[in-house]
Amino acid sequence: MTFDADLLAQAFEKKARDRSRRELLLEERRKKVFRQIPELAENDRLMRKTAAEAVLTALKSGTDPKAAAEALRDENLELQAREVDLLASYGYRPDYLQNSPECQVCSDSGLDGTSVCSCVRKIYAKLQTRQLDKKLDFSVRNFEKFDLSLYSPVEDRKRGISPRENMKNNLEICKEYALGFGSRSSNLAFFGDTGLGKTFLSACIAKVVSESGFFVIYGSAGEIFSDYESEKFSRDKDSTASASRYTQCSLLILDDLGTEMTTQFTVSALYNLLNSRLMGGKKTIITSNLNIKDLRTRYTPQIMSRLEGEFRNLAFFGDDIRMKRKERM
Repeated sequence: MTFDADLLAQAFEKKARDRSRRELLLEERRKKVFRQIPELAENDRLMRKTAAEAVLTALKSGTDPKAAAEALRDENLELQAREVDLLASYGYRPDYLQNSPECQVCSDSGLDGTSVCSCVRKIYAKLQTRQLDKKLDFSVRNFEKFDLSLYSPVEDRKRGISPRENMKNNLEICKEYALGFGSRSSNLAFFGDTGLGKTFLSACIAKVVSESGFFVIYGSAGEIFSDYESEKFSRDKDSTASASRYTQCSLLILDDLGTEMTTQFTVSALYNLLNSRLMGGKKTIITSNLNIKDLRTRYTPQIMSRLEGEFRNLAFFGDDIRMKRKERM
């Protein structure tokens, strides 16, 4: 699984801060209890003798280090039992002075073998979802808030289906896509006029997929191609890193394709972006106010063959629901 490097670093930093906070709290508990129970402080001092020191002493005295180690083990077991008894006699639970890790899988290191542990992935998912929320406002844009009643139930004679029934189908497809997102997911393309819910549904998908811990980027066509332009003309490493994220993320949502200023550069950038993501098995959602016919006049046959052949196309039609929503307010 790929991650946003900056957000992953922040997740590890938070994990380290949480670990340090628990260690400080443990030290405060120890000081408090040791003041209250002096015998426990002495018991703890004895337990803190290292096996290496005990074996070294045994070697210097000419005794068997294995026997010394076994003796140390037995002594420590006795001291541990005494600690439990002393704590219990003052009403403390047996593990009150133990630094138990929050995560039993990685012992709070953040790594499960050579992979990022699930505990850090959860932190990462929260950080990323919070970042996306600033752009997309998930309090408003989520599957629970999608209102099918805003769409007309009257059949569109040309299409043989009503806008409401069509959007019901689109909604189910998007829910299924978001909940089952993975390496086998398809690419999606939403086509239709403004105010029909394309950005809304793509935001709903972004929320669910991000909460699952996948690397998600949302950006308008203008924003994305602006980053590519900055990469081309800038020596700034941050600009290069920003553009490369678009090919690496697990899910890229490219909103409002066709609203950018179409130039030879943007057409080339779009082709390279789509091709790189398709070759790398990365998933993409594209929204556009233009239909396929209009897009063909803007973009090359190579781009269109990918949009038409490698994407599942969903049609959005009907009246502008933004106006209907305002009328209800």
